[in-house]
Amino acid sequence: MMRKSFFFLLGCTASLLASCALQVAPTGGVRDEIPPILLSVEPADGSTRFNASEIVFRFDENLQLKDVNSKLVISPPLKHVPLVKARKEKLVVTLDDTLLPNTTYAFNFGDAVADLNEGNSVKDLTYVISTGDIIDTLVVNGSVVRSENLVPEKSMLVLLHPATADDSAIYRDRPRYFTRTRDDGSFKITNVAPGNYRIYALMDHNDNYVLDDPSERIAFLSQAVEPSNISYELFSFQKELLPALTKASNDGPGKINIIFNRPFPVVNVSLLSDSTALQVCHRFTSMTSDTLVYWYKNMEADTASFLLAFQDRVDTVTVQLMKKQSAMAKKRGFDLDVAVLLDANGVQPPNRPLVVTCNHPVEKVDTAFVKWQVESAMVPVSEGFLSDSSNLKFTFNTPWKEEQRYSLRLYPGALVDVYGMMNDTVSVDFSVASVTDYGTVKVTLSGRSVASASILQLVSVKDDIIRSFTFNGDTAAYYDFIKPASYRVKLIDDVNGNGKWDTGDDLKGVQPEKVRYYNDPVPVRANWDVEVKWDVK
Repeated sequence: MMRKSFFFLLGCTASLLASCALQVAPTGGVRDEIPPILLSVEPADGSTRFNASEIVFRFDENLQLKDVNSKLVISPPLKHVPLVKARKEKLVVTLDDTLLPNTTYAFNFGDAVADLNEGNSVKDLTYVISTGDIIDTLVVNGSVVRSENLVPEKSMLVLLHPATADDSAIYRDRPRYFTRTRDDGSFKITNVAPGNYRIYALMDHNDNYVLDDPSERIAFLSQAVEPSNISYELFSFQKELLPALTKASNDGPGKINIIFNRPFPVVNVSLLSDSTALQVCHRFTSMTSDTLVYWYKNMEADTASFLLAFQDRVDTVTVQLMKKQSAMAKKRGFDLDVAVLLDANGVQPPNRPLVVTCNHPVEKVDTAFVKWQVESAMVPVSEGFLSDSSNLKFTFNTPWKEEQRYSLRLYPGALVDVYGMMNDTVSVDFSVASVTDYGTVKVTLSGRSVASASILQLVSVKDDIIRSFTFNGDTAAYYDFIKPASYRVKLIDDVNGNGKWDTGDDLKGVQPEKVRYYNDPVPVRANWDVEVKWDVK
């Protein structure tokens, strides 16, 4: 009896183990990386006299679509977006449009069509048909870069308008042909009919193929072209915006910011509120000339109104003011804050004055409460600080002794702001960097005509301006006290001679001012001179 029970239990255990083994999923295999294969399409690719309302692509496996509405490019563009569906192994395109007669249409799906399981995309699935008797085969190609820094423009529309259209066609008409730039800024418009065309590029924010948003970047070729093997280069720019108020706000008790979308030499701003009641004590314009700042003393005022006049517009704006006793004002604080600006490593550059900044305009400076110490020697302060027009920044010029230790003490009463508040004690210990910690760059430029106004800049790899130099004809520019790093040399053709880079205007046929870079990066090392010889052809 016990023996039978043993064998019965053994059999149950084996059965259970076998049952468990059957539930283990088989391991993997090689991942499918092959995209769907197109077996057929109806009507056939390359069809002429096309009049179908539906196009059916048949593949060898089930499909999925990836963002097809934004990736599908149809040139010329259709008025109504076609309905695109994946139905098992079929891709069905339903047209809800009347196609133009005697016209070649090119459909490019990009990588929007993929297999269902692994997501392997069909690369650049294209389909071309004609409503006439022939398929147009001409091509227009080129590239688009940003005019101010030559960075390639990706996913930017490139549009072809008939040359017979006027210069404002891009503002109202859909293009005859179009495509999108690749990641490297290049483009290729295929299946173009013979003729003359104007080429535009547009960063179209609302997908309507026309320039109707001031923030949309644009590029244009100055002359009409015929399709050919020539590669065209376009330079994109943002048109100069009409002056407009961006923001008017109370940054905190006593301060009002009026911010515009561009520098405002053509904008007149006047205070409508009683300036005596508001007790306006200071007004200044930001260094970028796009912000006007008012400082006032009446912390109990509720509002301030301003009149803005520019071109043919006159606007009034009212700003709600933050009272000193409000919860928000108390949270932010209202003390006079003072900071001493040094380099990131806590040293003072030997070629610059010391800079002290304040969060409120300063009304009085008392150098009796300012103490300097070089190593162990006290240095008297007789000249005091030199203020800029805002009274928020002060510079102190002194003959620096490199690699020596300095101590700066600003005791209470050294600075008094327009509200009568004094600074707390500020104590800063620092050293002055050595001249040998920096490098120098000399740029010798040749090949320029005497009449050519130019701007030569030393810029960072992110295109931040380190130094800028204006000149005419050939030149030699010397940049000293440059921190060790990699830089680029940038040349701007200053066509109008105003000392700055200017954007373009398509309606006036004005291209943005040309920008060029020296081919190689410029490595700067400490205590080292770098010479760049650039022959500009």
